[in-house]
Amino acid sequence: MSMRRMRTAVLVVAATALALSTTGCQRLQERVAEEATEAAVEKATGGKAEIEDGSVSIETEDGTKLEAGTNRVPDDFPDNVPVDDDIKVVASASAPDGNRGTGYTLSYLTKIDTAKAIAKFKAGLVKEKWKIMMENETEGTAYLSAETNDQQMSATIAPAGEDAEDGYKTLISIVAVPRME
Repeated sequence: MSMRRMRTAVLVVAATALALSTTGCQRLQERVAEEATEAAVEKATGGKAEIEDGSVSIETEDGTKLEAGTNRVPDDFPDNVPVDDDIKVVASASAPDGNRGTGYTLSYLTKIDTAKAIAKFKAGLVKEKWKIMMENETEGTAYLSAETNDQQMSATIAPAGEDAEDGYKTLISIVAVPRME
């Protein structure tokens, strides 16, 4: 699958997952929307698409797989990237990153205060042997990048905002990819 087609697929999947997560349709309306979205994704990507329970998966003719879900951490998300236990996943996706392996995105809400979440995340990176390459904090939002021998990761940790529900205080967004040689 070409990089352009892969980028298109990632964008279509992310938009679809977000749209599905924000709709309050009845089951029949949901199924019609799922089928229409599957057809649109298949046309855009040339792959076979399946939407189920807020997750989208695409498999192309060459066997490349792309998955996105708004309700869960990807099954094969790197276990050395710190993720809190009591979270609400906002968006997640995994997709091949060229010939390097799989790349991941994960955005989730946590009930931990933002300043504490920043400190906890950084401590988790150190514990898992990540080398923090860059960190910057502006107006209560932290931007981090880190790497291991075979992975790169960036994260944004920010206040969740006034519209966060159920006591969630902080939004953590992570992108993890295989390290470029």
